[in-house]
Amino acid sequence: AVAMREQAEALVALQQAGKTPGWLRKLHGERGEEVLRAWSSGWLTEAHARWNIEGAVAGVRCPLQVVQGELDEFGTLAQVYAILRKAPQGERWVVPGSGHTPHVQAEAEFVDRVAGFIARHRE
Repeated sequence: AVAMREQAEALVALQQAGKTPGWLRKLHGERGEEVLRAWSSGWLTEAHARWNIEGAVAGVRCPLQVVQGELDEFGTLAQVYAILRKAPQGERWVVPGSGHTPHVQAEAEFVDRVAGFIARHRE
């Protein structure tokens, strides 16, 4: 959580200096500035600093696919493993070579994997 807060603070500082990273526009188009403001206003709150998904995910009983890019700039594999400890039925997929947006960076494989997961767990 500390690293995430530091990253969020650094992005806000860049935005305030008029140097919003280009990747925000690439991912969010003209809404890049707005997305950063909305995202950081949540991530920099005390409530978020205290929040932890582990308690919430412990009650999940349905099939669960935990997906994270291998090179995710905003998440860690420790988060993936923490989720799986609380929801052992979960299936882990760390997307090789992908960052924070595997659904964009590995779109075809992402669609195939998610469709396969859904197909395996249909009732």
